[in-house]
Amino acid sequence: MGHGESGWTPELIIYADSAITSYKADKDVHVTFGYSAGEVEIVLTGCADVPSVVYGVDNHVRDYAGIEADAYFFAHNMVGFRMGVPTIKPGGSFIDGMGINVKGEGPAYDTHWLPCAHDPAVFTPGKPWSERQFDAALIGVIYASRQELLYALLATGRAQIAYGMGALYAEYAAAYQNSRISLVRSAASDVAIRVWETAAMGCLVLMDDCPDCEALGLVDGVNCLLYHSVDEAVNKFTWALEHQEKAEKIAKTGQKWAAPGTWDTRLQVIIDWAEGQSKPKRKAKNALEN
Repeated sequence: MGHGESGWTPELIIYADSAITSYKADKDVHVTFGYSAGEVEIVLTGCADVPSVVYGVDNHVRDYAGIEADAYFFAHNMVGFRMGVPTIKPGGSFIDGMGINVKGEGPAYDTHWLPCAHDPAVFTPGKPWSERQFDAALIGVIYASRQELLYALLATGRAQIAYGMGALYAEYAAAYQNSRISLVRSAASDVAIRVWETAAMGCLVLMDDCPDCEALGLVDGVNCLLYHSVDEAVNKFTWALEHQEKAEKIAKTGQKWAAPGTWDTRLQVIIDWAEGQSKPKRKAKNALEN
């Protein structure tokens, strides 16, 4: 991909693919993506001096340390960064090596917290609550902790729950648009993408209380239901089934909470950063090294 040869050079390069395995910049930029079928290399001709940004939405479970960039935007704060520091507000900068060195030592890097979001073109509001077929849905990888929650709810014998793996985009959305409650149990004590997606579809989000909830404006009983144990999750799930008018009101408030959180708004934060860099300087060392 020779942008220089075509007479066009990008003003900003954004890496948002967790499959990146290597990065090299001399006169050109060489990026290698690793997939199960093999590796793919992309060459950006004459782009070594173009500002580059990493937007890692999987930093709670993936390592982006192999990518050198001028700035880093990560979706998950606190546990996702393995930090022993207070929660910061979305858009705020990490300082003193937070997320790079858990002791908080070392130089500050241009690294920001930019939470997850949803695609409003796909994750649109579903049917009215009274017309939804399922009481709840849990679509995605059924980790052991999620399985524990799912089985506990099924054991009540009171709920119809849509669950499974493999459904993506429109199929995934259709399941939640036909369900009243979105069952969430985080992979690493973080507020993941499904929280925005399913809240935007009008589901009542029933999720474990994560360190970032307060900073993101998630309030128990106002725009979601938060739990601290499986037993508490079962109790709140049962409450929602027995008080559907109140539960639906919380879901509608959650939908309003999620609405502004689109990928376009997240991208604008990155664009604003790029426009504020008059003379970007590439870091001398990888900003994610200890």
